[in-house]
Amino acid sequence: MNRHNFRGAIFLLLISLEYSHATWCFICHTDTDSGCGDNFSISTSDSEKRQECTGSCVKRRGKRERGSVSRTEVQRSCRSYGSEGCYTEEFNGITQYTCLCNSDFCNGSPTQFQQSFSLVTTLTVAVAAIKNYM
Repeated sequence: MNRHNFRGAIFLLLISLEYSHATWCFICHTDTDSGCGDNFSISTSDSEKRQECTGSCVKRRGKRERGSVSRTEVQRSCRSYGSEGCYTEEFNGITQYTCLCNSDFCNGSPTQFQQSFSLVTTLTVAVAAIKNYM
């Protein structure tokens, strides 16, 4: 196999790995489950709080003002596939800090999200190194 075909095969393999499986995500909202908030306390074995998703896992966090009361809302769910990272957006009537990730249950805690993001960075560097080697 020549160098060009080998690179193409590696590229196709990486693409197929990325899109060939669904990602398991936590699904909850602090309106209905206090365990969904910043002190996250939901297990991966809790079948009512997880869902197999074809896109990305997402965690949204924002403050909702209701009269003189300010309340932090956290939502963990699925959405269409997107690049891993965090950003601020208007969603559901409030400004929220939103993070996307693409590994199983990565929307569970900040530590899980950071580990997932580090894995993607490591894989990207590895692919670049393989390309330079060839």
